[in-house]
Amino acid sequence: MALAAGMAPCPGAVHIMLYAVANEMIVPGFLLAAAMSLGIGLSICILGVGAILAGQTATRFMERAGGSRGLSVFRQTMNCTGAAFVTTVGLASFIALMDVPQS
Repeated sequence: MALAAGMAPCPGAVHIMLYAVANEMIVPGFLLAAAMSLGIGLSICILGVGAILAGQTATRFMERAGGSRGLSVFRQTMNCTGAAFVTTVGLASFIALMDVPQS
């Protein structure tokens, strides 16, 4: 999945490179696009590691506080909450797209 997402060019990087080529500034455009890609990659990695660490911390806390029953309830609640959040964001995006007038 990450490979498929990485194969699609970033619209921001494409915009930067088109501007750079149009103004004959290819090296600075490449450096800007590379810096933007590095920043996005680092941000995603930091958020991913933070989410994993937060999940491990919450799991340890729940194991100490309520045993396996509390952990089971916590996991089920988090799974349902995450699914509801993703569904809500997708539905809101779809509705917003449907409201855009077609030209």
